[in-house]
Amino acid sequence: MNDQHRPNLRSIQVIGAGFTGTLAAFLLAERGHRVTVIDASEHPGGLISTLPHPRGDIETAANGFIAHPLLERVADEIGVKLVPASKVARKNRFIWSVDPAKPGRQSWPLTVGESIGMAFRLLWNLATGRMAPRPLETLEAWGLRTIGRPATRKVLSTAVLGIYASPVSVLSASLVVGRFFKKSGSATTAVEKKARPKLRGTVAPERGMGEWFTKMRMHLDSRGVKFVTRHEPELEATPLPNPTETWICTSAPEAARLTRKVAPELSRQLSEIQLLPIVTASRFSDSSPQDPAGFGCLFHLEAGFNSLGVLWSSDIFPHRFARGTRAETWILKGDALSDDEILDRVQRDRSRLSGSGPTARDTPCEIKITRWPKAFPLYDIALERTLASLPRPPDGIVLCGNYLGRLGLSQIALQVQEKVEELPS
Repeated sequence: MNDQHRPNLRSIQVIGAGFTGTLAAFLLAERGHRVTVIDASEHPGGLISTLPHPRGDIETAANGFIAHPLLERVADEIGVKLVPASKVARKNRFIWSVDPAKPGRQSWPLTVGESIGMAFRLLWNLATGRMAPRPLETLEAWGLRTIGRPATRKVLSTAVLGIYASPVSVLSASLVVGRFFKKSGSATTAVEKKARPKLRGTVAPERGMGEWFTKMRMHLDSRGVKFVTRHEPELEATPLPNPTETWICTSAPEAARLTRKVAPELSRQLSEIQLLPIVTASRFSDSSPQDPAGFGCLFHLEAGFNSLGVLWSSDIFPHRFARGTRAETWILKGDALSDDEILDRVQRDRSRLSGSGPTARDTPCEIKITRWPKAFPLYDIALERTLASLPRPPDGIVLCGNYLGRLGLSQIALQVQEKVEELPS
């Protein structure tokens, strides 16, 4: 149909070619809008890429995402085959326990009595409608109130430390778990509740996360989406000609820079969002029967490990690694350590995790260190306050990103979908 008969079609520039920006471009182009993607890098992907290695793939950031119908549909459209994590990875997930009654690597660190107590407390709070987080309530306070001290200390605090890289004492309960207790309101929420993914749990493109962006770029090219690479745009304090829109799909600091002239107060608040530095160390060695098998292990804050956790990459997606290879991804917070210091800390953590001292086999065949000085936002009470008072963007500007209350690729995808659905049909 001619564009003249579809007056709501718009010319939209999407700034940022990471996961958020390319997905926004996909959904906008699907609706017939004229889309241009602008990014400072030459290739799409942002933090996420897959680096080839003779013994297997190295993921620079996310190694997959939680299966979701929206992302399964997008994968089908762009020609990406999604594969689930292996059976052993789905079955075996560990937490390092500091409880003398159940010390060390545990699939469930609570005792029988503690588990029963948590279950009764959880059921009571669900039945009485007290599970939802309160405004400005820390995740620690929410956990103590709803699931009790043992579960908060041994399970919740360890799990979120490995995901959000921060202790429960500073994290916002509303930002971390609030979405699980929101009432259905939007059309997206209603569809999300009815739809069920074909796969379950963690999934990834068959050839790694980098394949997602390669195929996405090819698909967007075929749909007439234009790409402007190696370019950092500026937004001027003049009204954008209707119906042109700008979708800012970047980090909070970059969004603050882009809105400095067009929305000074919005820019100021975005600039105050704190980002966390993360380091990953991808380690390859020869496999051994003594290697633990599963998805990985998260470490309790009081356990004394240098790392937040480790993913056993060659167990999660074994088809992507050479036979006889043990591939691990160690996750550390901070970026001030030298490569030698990171190697030493990973080696000591690994020896402790395996319960053996350093051996010749423990010497890495190769290790690749990836540093992200500004990886993702700190989901603390300050961010909750900021989001509650964040000014509305000017007409013609849309913000999308992991700093707006949703972390994880599947959740960001839902955020983008909701923004797209808000546009007139």
